[in-house]
Amino acid sequence: MIFTRSILIMLAFIGLAVQAASAQTSHKMIVYPMEAIGDSARLNHAEFKELYPGIDITGIGLIDEGWYIRYSHDGLVYMFGPSENLDYTREQKMLLEQVRLAVVLKTPTLSSSKIDIIKFEFNFDIPAGQAVGKNDFLTPEKN
Repeated sequence: MIFTRSILIMLAFIGLAVQAASAQTSHKMIVYPMEAIGDSARLNHAEFKELYPGIDITGIGLIDEGWYIRYSHDGLVYMFGPSENLDYTREQKMLLEQVRLAVVLKTPTLSSSKIDIIKFEFNFDIPAGQAVGKNDFLTPEKN
């Protein structure tokens, strides 16, 4: 009985954590696998969308822990990941920055877009009674 109650409490906390993580943004958020970055450089838009339809997590939030590359521009966020390897994630970020530059040269209005690396992980070290903040589960990369 006590074990079952503990499981239920843990599941309720995880549910709250997922809700808090999804509240991190009101932007449309799509997740792609990290491998999609390399293909985005060689495929046209239609081919890319056919191969990688993406997962719309708007209003849901991330659920897989790991490193992500976040591309954001005007209410749209693309998350590439997760990856357990930060060095690999950094390599993929450099590739995405090259792709972004090529696109910005053709479409200058995208010059305000941003690319960064974040780590998503459930943080169970939040003190009891403290409200869960919108960014408690996202950690920017430390250089």
